[in-house]
Amino acid sequence: MRHMTSGAMRAAAAATALLLLGGLSPAPAAAATTTVNASFNGSEPEMPQRLFRDGSDSTCDSAPFPGIFDSPSSYRTFPFCNPGPDTCFTVDFENGTCDIDVHLEAYANRFDPNDLAANYIGDVGSTEDGPFSFVVPAGQKFLVVAQTNFGPVDCQYSFTVNAMTCAAPAPALSGWGAALALAGLALIGGLALRRTRLTLAALALLATLAAFAGPAAAPLAAADPTPAPARLCDLDCGVQYKTCARETCDSDEADSNVACLKTCRDAFLDCRAGCD
Repeated sequence: MRHMTSGAMRAAAAATALLLLGGLSPAPAAAATTTVNASFNGSEPEMPQRLFRDGSDSTCDSAPFPGIFDSPSSYRTFPFCNPGPDTCFTVDFENGTCDIDVHLEAYANRFDPNDLAANYIGDVGSTEDGPFSFVVPAGQKFLVVAQTNFGPVDCQYSFTVNAMTCAAPAPALSGWGAALALAGLALIGGLALRRTRLTLAALALLATLAAFAGPAAAPLAAADPTPAPARLCDLDCGVQYKTCARETCDSDEADSNVACLKTCRDAFLDCRAGCD
């Protein structure tokens, strides 16, 4: 079989590139709703205080700051974006296996774990399944913050919010675009075996395919299966803290007896000190 001429090789590479570009399609617009499945395992960062649970969920018409309770709390943050005008957002919380251990709140633009009043825009009020709403200023991001109520815990929870995360999506290939990418790579490989050098056009096509195939293949990489180690003693102290708050202080979905809760908190701190 005769070798393919340089002109024919360039034409084949150009045709493959055109087909590939035709196969590229913008990712479909995602619905403006995000569901987050999350968890605590006892290894999260801590803040020195937590939000006080006053039992009143915030709305877009009313979101007074509920105050703080002086007790260490683990926390996680989840950023979202408001690309439009001032908007009312709603978070629907499901406490899952966390029972009364986890509480949700929202902050505009920035969350400071050492100043819980700064940028506060709303919270769920009671630590039970249900929604809360808040207004986010135009063009700003906001953070949904999950706090633990009784020290470190090991549990799962979830929430849904009518907003999208702020992370930019990776470039994507449509289904047949990805197939054409593989076909183009196979063509270049075959041509490379038949000739000692690749033409400039073939090299350009290879670079284009690599640029798009890399992000498309990234989700196939396996996630690290090793979780952060849970602090077992601290977790046990947290269980005792919650039991004291619920059974002694009648603080179930909300904080009802601050003086009693402080007694439970002090016992929790003594318990943690014994873990060192």
